[in-house]
Amino acid sequence: MRPQFVKVVNNPDESFHAARFTGAHFFVPWHFHPELELNYIVQSTGTRFVGNNIERFAPGELTLVGAGLPHLWKSDADYYQPGSEKLVDAIVIRFSPDNIGLDRKDIPEIAEILKLIHIAKRGMIFHESVRKVIARHMTDLLQETGMQRYIILLTILDILSRCNQYTLLSGEGFMTATRMEDASRINTVCDYIFKNFREDIALEKAASLVFMNTSSFSRYFKRHTGKSFTDFIVEIRISNACKMLIEGDDPVAHILYECGFHNQSHFNLFFKKKVGMTPLEYRKSHFLNLAETISPARPVI
Repeated sequence: MRPQFVKVVNNPDESFHAARFTGAHFFVPWHFHPELELNYIVQSTGTRFVGNNIERFAPGELTLVGAGLPHLWKSDADYYQPGSEKLVDAIVIRFSPDNIGLDRKDIPEIAEILKLIHIAKRGMIFHESVRKVIARHMTDLLQETGMQRYIILLTILDILSRCNQYTLLSGEGFMTATRMEDASRINTVCDYIFKNFREDIALEKAASLVFMNTSSFSRYFKRHTGKSFTDFIVEIRISNACKMLIEGDDPVAHILYECGFHNQSHFNLFFKKKVGMTPLEYRKSHFLNLAETISPARPVI
């Protein structure tokens, strides 16, 4: 998927960007920037795209996205509905190693942080053991200025660099890309998939949206997303099935049809391959292991 370049602008007296975002939904498109991004989800649900990884996100999630790695947090459809009272709430820190003095390989004290920065090129999601501690530090950072703000950032990076409880997100062979023409094409197709994943989606229709024949489009889509067109659709459908499983009590037979599947055995097979458990096991595990979150921020008016 060809991402859009986003320019991260710091305040004149600050070496990195940090903010708490609250709003109706996430709105930044599939994008990349040379800064690393540390993202803590206080409140919201949806689908997270990092490189060629597609998964659900939920409150309490802590991720570190490496420099130049494309990413997107897309809120669930009900966040976009007129009159919806749902809000997203996230703390985001974006920083360039060069700007905060982490461009020196001859300083032994920062060696582990440099390793963290390298690992983050594939994107990292941290396990529950460290999330709460980092969330508190990120909240504190937003209240500080000057040197104390900088010290808290280094403290956060130091803690994460010594934590081995994380999962890599994007595949090792994923390649970033920057051509705006390709970004527009892939975004057009993705918008079509998001709006129509409950229906039968024809390869021919998707190809026609970007004025390509099916064989060329299939190769093009796989090259720029790291996934086949069919696999991409399946992952979107599974992601939405996860949402329905944890937000309601509809039977699995109803959910699979609502998400565009027509055969329960196929649905169960795809679901277990992607999630690692059956739909009913996933629903049960969610209620047994609800992520702890910090208090939501007051919405920005």
